[in-house]
Amino acid sequence: MAAAAYFDTVQKIYIAFYQRPADPAGLKYWADRIDAAGGDASAVVTAFAESAEAVALYGTIDASTIGNVIDAIYLALFNRAPDAAGKQFYVDGFIAGTFTAGSIALSVLDGAAGDDAVAIQNKAQVANEFTQQVDGRPLNDPYFGTGSSFDVTYQGDTDAQAARDILKTVTANPASVISPSSVTTALQDSIADATDPIMGRTGGETFLLTTNLDTVDGTAGNDTINVPYVNTLGDIHTTWQAYDSIKGGKGVDTMNIYVNASGINATQASTVESVEIINAYNAESSGDVFGGSAIDAAKFVGAEQIWQIDGNTNIINLASTTTAGFRGNTKIAADLTATADAASINVAFDAATFSGSAVVLGANGAALNAVNLSGVLEAGTTVALDIGASTAEVALKGDFDTTVTFAGNTTLKTLNAAAVNGDVEVNGLAQLTSITTGSGDDLVSVTASGQDTTITTNAGFDRVTVEGSGTAGTGSITIDTGAGNSWVVLNDLSKSISITGGDGNDWVGVDDGADASGADSLTIALGDGGADIDLDNMLTSGSGLSGFSGDGDAAQLIFLEHAAKITNITTGAGTDILDIAAAVLTEATTLTANLGAGDDLVVMQDIEFANIPATWNINAGSGDDDTVILNAGAGRTFVAGDYVALTENLQGFETLALLDTQDSGDATAFNVDASRLTGYQEIGFSGDDGAYNLTKVTSQTIVISGQESKLNINAGGDTAQNLTIEAFDSDETDITAVGNTLDLTVTSFDEDDNDVELFGNLKTVNVTLVSDDYNDGDEATIDIDINHPNGSGGADGNLINLTSVTIKGEGDADINNHAGGALATVDASGLDGSLDYATDNSAVAEAVTLSNGFDWVDINSFTAPTQADALDAAQDAENTAETALLAAYTALVDSTADNTLVALTDATAANALAQSGAIDSALATLVAATDTAETALIDAYGDLVDYFNFAAPGSFVASTDAAAIAAQFNSTPPTPASITLMLELGQFNNLKTAYDTAYSNYDAATDAGDAALLNAYNALAGASDADSIALQPSTGIVGAAAVAAAHGTTVASYDASVTAFNNLFTDASTDVTAYTTADAVEDAFAALNTTFDNAATAYGTADTALDAALADAATATSFGSTVLHTDVITGLNLSALADASDTIRVETDIVFGDAEFVAITTVGATDINTFGTLNLALQAVAQSAQDLVVFQYQGNTYIYGDKASPVGGTLNQLDDTDLLVKLTGTVDLNLLAASLNSDIG
Repeated sequence: MAAAAYFDTVQKIYIAFYQRPADPAGLKYWADRIDAAGGDASAVVTAFAESAEAVALYGTIDASTIGNVIDAIYLALFNRAPDAAGKQFYVDGFIAGTFTAGSIALSVLDGAAGDDAVAIQNKAQVANEFTQQVDGRPLNDPYFGTGSSFDVTYQGDTDAQAARDILKTVTANPASVISPSSVTTALQDSIADATDPIMGRTGGETFLLTTNLDTVDGTAGNDTINVPYVNTLGDIHTTWQAYDSIKGGKGVDTMNIYVNASGINATQASTVESVEIINAYNAESSGDVFGGSAIDAAKFVGAEQIWQIDGNTNIINLASTTTAGFRGNTKIAADLTATADAASINVAFDAATFSGSAVVLGANGAALNAVNLSGVLEAGTTVALDIGASTAEVALKGDFDTTVTFAGNTTLKTLNAAAVNGDVEVNGLAQLTSITTGSGDDLVSVTASGQDTTITTNAGFDRVTVEGSGTAGTGSITIDTGAGNSWVVLNDLSKSISITGGDGNDWVGVDDGADASGADSLTIALGDGGADIDLDNMLTSGSGLSGFSGDGDAAQLIFLEHAAKITNITTGAGTDILDIAAAVLTEATTLTANLGAGDDLVVMQDIEFANIPATWNINAGSGDDDTVILNAGAGRTFVAGDYVALTENLQGFETLALLDTQDSGDATAFNVDASRLTGYQEIGFSGDDGAYNLTKVTSQTIVISGQESKLNINAGGDTAQNLTIEAFDSDETDITAVGNTLDLTVTSFDEDDNDVELFGNLKTVNVTLVSDDYNDGDEATIDIDINHPNGSGGADGNLINLTSVTIKGEGDADINNHAGGALATVDASGLDGSLDYATDNSAVAEAVTLSNGFDWVDINSFTAPTQADALDAAQDAENTAETALLAAYTALVDSTADNTLVALTDATAANALAQSGAIDSALATLVAATDTAETALIDAYGDLVDYFNFAAPGSFVASTDAAAIAAQFNSTPPTPASITLMLELGQFNNLKTAYDTAYSNYDAATDAGDAALLNAYNALAGASDADSIALQPSTGIVGAAAVAAAHGTTVASYDASVTAFNNLFTDASTDVTAYTTADAVEDAFAALNTTFDNAATAYGTADTALDAALADAATATSFGSTVLHTDVITGLNLSALADASDTIRVETDIVFGDAEFVAITTVGATDINTFGTLNLALQAVAQSAQDLVVFQYQGNTYIYGDKASPVGGTLNQLDDTDLLVKLTGTVDLNLLAASLNSDIG
């Protein structure tokens, strides 16, 4: 709709908020705002409520003042106060936020009924009369509210208050409505300045024509003359008679003609003088409209505007001073013929509801050289203007999209539409020599002919087409595309065509069917905007055109589909693109291209670079980033001619891009010496399944694009050379590089993953990952696998010198750090993605900084299958040896000195008789020796008990009795873990040494007892009946009697002595038997000891084999066999683990059951000094055999995990097989236990 349709709404808003009539410019401005909002006035009323004028009237509008505002609105609109209930309704709604001050005003306006509605309408009528008299033009004038000066100066607070006083007296009473003349008087008296045009003017009158003879003589005011149709006795009659005399006065007078359905009042009856505005209302007409076939504008003498409303016809004799106006919801189609001397035709539109697709107008006149279009049309409506003038030049002006044709016109030479702001479409005549368009998106079509033609476009997206009849024109065509973006299509060529571009982005194309047989030159000079040039078929049917030159500082896109034998191309300082088709190879024997100072691109994707003629020279100029794209041809080792084509026929380029179009199944590798590609800063290959080997790469950036390809840089080259590589959509591509530092960029786009795996010999790698849409499965990924096991006991040696990896950007990284590598630092702090880091490298202290995404840190995660088998076998052998060692140890313990001591004790002095002194002495020596051995054994047991009390409190009770210890020990047999602990700490060796000493003492004592018994026997054997018996040592007893007396037995004779000896011998035999038993025990003990020694040796051998297998399988803890607190994982956000943030995962089983945390203790520097070692500090916080411990030391947080001992699988915090990880970053100790319980395996 047109803005004028909202004049009444805006006028009422002025009355409601400002309590005065609108000023013309304000009325038009706010109506335009509502029109632009599609009829929504809410934003406008809000702006009114917040304006400075509203604040000046009401103060700040808030809950405390809204009641006063409502009172003022009701008083201004209805001359009364609001009813209490209605006012409270609005107040409550404002406080609740349901209403604003603006929406309250709209609601009051929309809800008015009865006298209130009449009062509003009366006030609006007077206000509209006021506003149009201030402007000097009626509200329906297309130029109403425009310009800088009006008939009345209406501004400032004093004028505003005077205007409020005028409206204040208007109520619902019809008598209160102020007449137009009274409005004039009020303006003159209270508001107008002395020099304003309204001064001295009287108010106009309203005249009503009748069926009788009427004479109208207008006043000095703005008179209104109404021409109704009337019903007289059932017949409809016109009130405009042929003999009526109608003359307006000095004001701006209006004549309203109303045509009914039967065509009454359709006839233009008489001449009308001095009436400035003619309104012909055709809404009720069913066919005939006012004027019939044409309105004769000459009969409205002095008319400034002739408006046809809701219907229209042609107008003849239209003077340059009279505007032909069209309004209403009817298709507009009219021929406008100017007077013989009129140089211009003026047309105005106010088609608020017109919904047609085009307004069709014809413009004719002998002297016509200008058509001016103004006003408002429904959006999307185009003016189709046919110019039938016979003059040489026509100028157009307007704001509408306009299609211009020239039916039957043979004389027109110049069309100037520079003043048209809409889109102009010109279907040019062959005789047109000059066409100028305006600021819209224009379309110009001309015919190549014998005429010299100039076409000038301006701002906007313009399209110029040169047509023909199939043969080249003989004239010249000059095209200036101006400041806008432009397309120029040459479907045919004239003898000479010159195209000058402006500041926009321009495109020039020569169609492949264009006839160039008579063409001499095509010159393209492009300006500061971009440019595209498409020469599809340049001179395929002619040989006179040698090429073209283009010059400009803006970008130019040149499509060279064909070329002349000698083709020259010159561009300016812009960023140019030159696309050369394969056909040019055979057409252009000489091709010279100088591309200027910009960063240019030359595309020859269908031309194998090896086939470039020696007569071609393409120079990219002095740009900093010039690129040439070529077909690489078949894979091969580059030869001298290849380097010549790329560096001599092509010059000034910084980037070389070679397209590998080989079939993937037959692809052959490219071998390139990068040092011979002088001048190129970037060398790229693009192709799937390709192989590209580049040597002697120095500072060049190497680019690879394509799937499943292999890029090998500097094989066997300089390890000190820094390298730069970029990989684009190179999924499953392997990159091998030799050098010092590698800067690698991996980019994924077009919904494809890009997974690149890195090989070679490097020290530092910096990776940037670029993912087009990371969250939609379009990830850039880097894989680094250091010294991967090869399955035969060795490793591949890949990247073993790599010490540092830094990863940033958006994507995923997968790093495997196998044993034998040197990688110590991984920094993924700049990575928005996922880091998966796995390590079994125990020789290097690793510092890992995690990414900003979800990360995995895998510790001890690698075991090759063959090494796993060897490890299993070694473990089984160790377990078998461990079992044998345990059995031997148990047998040895169970055969201790207790039993032997009892046997020896039973065989002592009971039968010693008088000769037992020597035996008693020998036995005493034996007992003393065995007691010493027993004491040493008890001491060794005590050491064992003490150790077991530390390892398992309360398991053993110290004792001084060997039998009690044996019983207690047998009831709680030693476990593999205790044996291992004794072996590990050397305690058992002390026990074994002590027992060996006791055994030696026991053996010596046994030998002494045997010797004493033998001496006694020898003494007895030499005795006779007459001899006295003297056993050693002698006790002074002689003869049998003495013996008898000493032992309570009477020995009367030798026989008695013999009996006594026999008795003694019997006892001695018992002793011998006992000693023999002791010898047997001694032999058994020695055998057990030998078995134990052999088992210990076997266990040591098995344990050594297991250690070797562990090393081979690389399953030692990631930090070595001892605790290293120098290994760091940075950025591990344990507080967010429940939300799937970072996870540390330890593959070797350090956890038996659920992770438990026995203590969280801060261990400070003082505590360390007290304990002396970190191990003792760990002992302080790990007071039981739990699996995991967390503690803090010197401001850092550590996770300490116990790894099982190799023997038996039990845990002990101080066995040098533990795991320690230092965490830096956010650590939430409250979530730590739950996090690790769920995530550590």
